[in-house]
Amino acid sequence: IDFNLELLELSSKILQIPYKKKILSSELNLEEKKNEKIIKLLIKVKAKTYITGAPSLNYLDLKDFKERNIELDIVKGDELIINSKEKYRSKNLSIIDFIFNYVDGKKKYFKAY
Repeated sequence: IDFNLELLELSSKILQIPYKKKILSSELNLEEKKNEKIIKLLIKVKAKTYITGAPSLNYLDLKDFKERNIELDIVKGDELIINSKEKYRSKNLSIIDFIFNYVDGKKKYFKAY
């Protein structure tokens, strides 16, 4: 988990996305499961938006988010196709692919929340 947290922090710096504080869900003592756990976590950290991938639509109950005034930002894997100097082209890029192949275009594709 330490590697993942360091990679997240480094990626945030490279992409110039504010990285305020890391909070582990295990620190929040949440008893809920699945959908309700995500919502309780968002409420505890006072989040207004939940960014998630399109596959989560298979298990999230969207009305629960709406009832609590939490906006969902659904990222579809096929929305981003990058062409770098090497004519690299891919769908479903990882953050590492993006940084190494197209970091100069970051502001066009990301917004800070």
